[in-house]
Amino acid sequence: VPTPTPTPTPAPTSFIQIESPQPNAVLPETFQVSGTGGGLPEGNVVVRVKDSAGLVLAEVTTVLQGENVGTGGTGTWSVQVTIAQPSTPDGVIEAFSPGTAAFASIPVYFQNQGNVDYPPGQCHVRVKAQAPGYNAPNGQIIGHFTGESTWEANRRETIQGAIWYRLSLQLNGQDIWVHAGDLVAVEQGCN
Repeated sequence: VPTPTPTPTPAPTSFIQIESPQPNAVLPETFQVSGTGGGLPEGNVVVRVKDSAGLVLAEVTTVLQGENVGTGGTGTWSVQVTIAQPSTPDGVIEAFSPGTAAFASIPVYFQNQGNVDYPPGQCHVRVKAQAPGYNAPNGQIIGHFTGESTWEANRRETIQGAIWYRLSLQLNGQDIWVHAGDLVAVEQGCN
């Protein structure tokens, strides 16, 4: 008669997910990061925010909340993060647990002192007919829009209280900027 061999209890599979903010969100200086996880030693979660140059802007530790999270159960986590000034307009939020393979990462964009760089396709503005286009905020007029038209904007800047949008459009190799006062409408994605 063969001797029964005990089957070891499998170790819980470790995982982390970032549920908020959404990928490609435009983040202010202080924001909330939250998600779920499980199978993490002592329920520890480290949240790290980096710009695309690799500069660490913030690193905050939190723990899972829920039943049995200290022994591998699943739970939720949430932490407030305040970042240092980024050197690039985009970056990532990473969440991980030391000693495990659990890892999550999402791409994000950073507001920059009232200035915002928009991900492709997020922000569109409707420009008035005959509105001037500038080579820079408060710069030289380099042309006029012939008719009312909608254009993608990839950056918003606030200069001396005036709001300007840089369009995903160039004239003779120069970026085209429009003053918010020359717009008919600004889409919700431009917040």
